[in-house]
Amino acid sequence: MKRTIKFLMAAVLAMGATAAFAQKFGQIDYQTTLFLMPEIATVQTELQKVETDYLEVIEGMQVERNKLMDEISKLPETTSETARQLKNRQAIEIEQRIQEYYQSAQEGIQTAQNDLLTPLRGKIDAAIEKISKAQSLTGVFQTGAMVYLDAQQVVDITAPVRAELGIAADATLPAGAAATAGAAQ
Repeated sequence: MKRTIKFLMAAVLAMGATAAFAQKFGQIDYQTTLFLMPEIATVQTELQKVETDYLEVIEGMQVERNKLMDEISKLPETTSETARQLKNRQAIEIEQRIQEYYQSAQEGIQTAQNDLLTPLRGKIDAAIEKISKAQSLTGVFQTGAMVYLDAQQVVDITAPVRAELGIAADATLPAGAAATAGAAQ
């Protein structure tokens, strides 16, 4: 009898220890949640303005280059080789400036995108943390980011996080937003 009680006590302790080490994980469709946030329209408008500003400068530079190329093509045959080389060098310099500015524009757009999306990501992260703590989750993974994930062993917290953020349960991405969602990663 003593032995049975000790065995039962050991079994109960073992089960309790196993339960203590049991971990629950969650998953969330982070990108879609980000692009369903009401604030995303403002972010997209701001990004479009940044892109437009950069494009206007590039287009101005291209007009300058095209004007110079037109001048070069209309140079009379009597124009000296030195004058032709000078004009060609100017055209090359303008082309280099266009390329450098284009690279700078790409970096500027990326920086603006990060700056504008950071507060939204912060809101999502705070909601994930709140829901995860409420559901005693050990960790949360991005939907589709795991090589293998047993969906029955993972809690999908996408819906409660969206509810926490005030996103309607039936919200869907606007047309063309799916491509944009992938670009924002």
